Amino acid sequence: MSDVGVGGTAGPSYELRPRPAVPTLAAAAVGTMAGCLALIIWGRGGGSAAFLVLGIGLLLFGLSLAASVLLFATRLRVHLELDPEKITIRRGLHARSLRWTEIERVSLDGSRLTLHAKEPQQDAIVINPRSPADPRFMSLVGAISKRLDTSRGYGAPEQLR
Repeated sequence: MSDVGVGGTAGPSYELRPRPAVPTLAAAAVGTMAGCLALIIWGRGGGSAAFLVLGIGLLLFGLSLAASVLLFATRLRVHLELDPEKITIRRGLHARSLRWTEIERVSLDGSRLTLHAKEPQQDAIVINPRSPADPRFMSLVGAISKRLDTSRGYGAPEQLR
């Protein structure tokens, strides 16, 4: 989470990322190393064609597992920018913005945050890749609540006195 805005009027920005998949990446590394070892044994003439097949299979398994972990980690990352006028949600190359006045209501169901938009806009959904009680996600929910209150003219209890 970063509360430092980019530009003069930008507000806080949040980045929701999944936990690092260390055990899966470790399995990928072990598979890749075992595949390389089997290929070295085969290349030195110390093994049969089974070492060639096993080495290629383990090597491909390890590399594809590592690539899929990195792909999913990139695709599950969500970046949100809360400007005074709108919220922008970025997932990879896709970006979606909703003005605060276009949001009718917000619902939270576990790790799924839905911004229900007024017609003709479509709802925006933010899925937290971590647990629903993640402090960064709860901070985001609080910031969205404050922005919506501000856009509707509600003030904090101290401001209403």
